[in-house]
Amino acid sequence: LELLVKSGAILYYSGDFDPEGLLIADRLQARFGGALHLWRYSTEDYIKTISDRELSAGRLKQLERLGNETLRQLGREILKRRYAGYQESLIDDLWRDIDYHWTNAETQWRWLLLGTTRADRCRSNPGGPGLCPGVDGED
Repeated sequence: LELLVKSGAILYYSGDFDPEGLLIADRLQARFGGALHLWRYSTEDYIKTISDRELSAGRLKQLERLGNETLRQLGREILKRRYAGYQESLIDDLWRDIDYHWTNAETQWRWLLLGTTRADRCRSNPGGPGLCPGVDGED
C-alpha cells in the first residue's frame, strides 16, 4: 500500500459499521492521511446497513479509541443505536459508485491521456452491446 500511495494512488476503504471496522478505517486514515478516502462511510450509509445484531458493551467501548473526527461522529451514532451495520447492504451503492467513476471520470481521463476519443476506443474494442452506448448507433 505504501508503494501505491508513494506513486500517487488514492486508496478507498469501505468496511463494516462496527467497532472493528471503524478501528481498521481509523488506523488506515492515520497511516495514509489524505491518500485514503473513506468510501460509503457516512451516517446515512450506516443507517442503510443497520442489522439486527446488537453490539455488546465491551465492543462499543472500543469506539472510544477512534482518533479521526469523522469516524468518531460515526462511532457516536453506532453507540446511540447499539447495532452493527454491514457493508454487504451497500453493494448496489458501491457498484454504482464504481460504474459512475469508471465510465465518467477515470475512463475519460485515461482516454484523453492516450489521445483517443471514446468513439475511437469503442470502435477498436467495443466489448459488446451496452458498453459503448451512443457510438455507431449503439444504445
